[in-house]
Amino acid sequence: MPGSDIFLDTMPAAFVGALYISDITPEVSIVRFQGAGLEKRWGVNYTGREMSTGQPASLRAALHRIDRAVADHPCGYFARTRYVTTDQRPVEVCILRLPLAVLPGRPPRTVNFTVQDEVLGDKEYASGSLQTLRNAWIDIGAGVPDAAPEMLRQ
Repeated sequence: MPGSDIFLDTMPAAFVGALYISDITPEVSIVRFQGAGLEKRWGVNYTGREMSTGQPASLRAALHRIDRAVADHPCGYFARTRYVTTDQRPVEVCILRLPLAVLPGRPPRTVNFTVQDEVLGDKEYASGSLQTLRNAWIDIGAGVPDAAPEMLRQ
């Protein structure tokens, strides 16, 4: 697994806007880097904050459990989700989470790459009603967790 520095140095610039990197603490996932395309989609910059701040605690906890499994196992995670925009439009998104190597003493870290099917309007953002349509662990060499990943619903 590459570390954040190598990953970002080798990532094609066209993809950087649609990814974020999180430190996975025992309690929460903290965004350490967020691409500009995600700030446009979400209407907020989560850098330095808990991922999905402002969302229900149950959703944040479920996302954190998935991040922990990806970082701790280690394995990959793929999901196709749907959310509703501020214009009440359903939009589907594919998400790929992978672990990153970290220096000793640092919290585990994941890189999260997202691609959505629709282009949002200038004043349109993701607003809620998140729902997992399908998901799966990805074996990157260490197998996958025994239990299937949980389906997210807000």
